[in-house]
Amino acid sequence: LKGFTNTGIAMVACRFIKAILFNEPTILPCAAVMKGEYGIKDVALSIPRMISQDGIVRSFEVHLTDDEMAKLQNAQKSVRAALDGAGVK
Repeated sequence: LKGFTNTGIAMVACRFIKAILFNEPTILPCAAVMKGEYGIKDVALSIPRMISQDGIVRSFEVHLTDDEMAKLQNAQKSVRAALDGAGVK
């Protein structure tokens, strides 16, 4: 199955469903609108978040190297530019 991502995606979807349906808080990479994490607001990026039956209950800021932080900032600028280009505020 090398090269197929559908099984990996299905496994992660099942982990989200299990966390929500059975209220088993689980930390997973999850894209959501940033609310100040890493100094970023108003764009959706994927970072580790705790998921439960209440949805996202906590976001985690893991330590990033300077290079990783620069790449994260570039990613948010690219997302923001795409949103601005589409007229999304």
